[in-house]
Amino acid sequence: MNATLTVAAALYVMSSLPVLAQPTEMIDGYMEKAGLVPLIARVEGNIQRGIDGIVARPSPQTPKLNAEQLDRLRGAVKFAYDADRLRESVRSNLTALLPGGDTEAMMRWFDTPLAKRVTAVESAVTTLEERQRAAQLAAKTYDESSAARKSILDRMAKSSGAADMAAMLAIEQQIGIARGVAAAVGLDYRGPRSQSEKFEQRQKNSDAAVKAWVMNAAIVYAPMSDDELSQYVAVLERASMRRVLDATSMALEKALSAAANELVRKVDSAAAAKPTT
Repeated sequence: MNATLTVAAALYVMSSLPVLAQPTEMIDGYMEKAGLVPLIARVEGNIQRGIDGIVARPSPQTPKLNAEQLDRLRGAVKFAYDADRLRESVRSNLTALLPGGDTEAMMRWFDTPLAKRVTAVESAVTTLEERQRAAQLAAKTYDESSAARKSILDRMAKSSGAADMAAMLAIEQQIGIARGVAAAVGLDYRGPRSQSEKFEQRQKNSDAAVKAWVMNAAIVYAPMSDDELSQYVAVLERASMRRVLDATSMALEKALSAAANELVRKVDSAAAAKPTT
């Protein structure tokens, strides 16, 4: 199973979870099978492309970066969101957060025929080019889906917290970009910082997030039958599965938030080290 499973299933929660520290071997195996490794590997590129968009489309709300500031920012992003560094942060969080027996049960499920079927389907849309191509067909595919199929996708998005997970990932990366740009030009970041502020922002965008996720899922899971997809959703809704996915969502959020903090520190450090003339 790859990153799409995690993005499709995890639910953002504010409550504490029953946990038991996990051995490194299980954590590494879980990260591979749950698709976290490729998901993490894409983050730096996402941040850099977000900066590209700011540079290409300046606005009154976006400070303009000069060449030196942009260079410092890009270097700081490369360090703070380095795939190895980010992966170690997620691993550390998972070690503390993953519930013991539930994680073992999920690892066994990864070896089932249904999980392997899901993996094959999701693995077909992993590169940036493939995701962009799929996005172009998503709305049409959703519109042509049966009412029953749309109902299954809605159930997956809402009951499993799929859209909220996707929104969390997007917002955490947007915050990282905004904080980095502000630091690069010497301004204070005024966006959401606390968990409650982030959650409130996600709630405001909830309907749009659900709609966007469902349309994307329509094309990603198009090769699966209604029966296969219904079985998959039922698995994701199990209490044990949800606890693992909740912990995964929290681990990712913590890692991305820490990376944004490191980004600001790196930008500030680079600016302070600039030789005076």
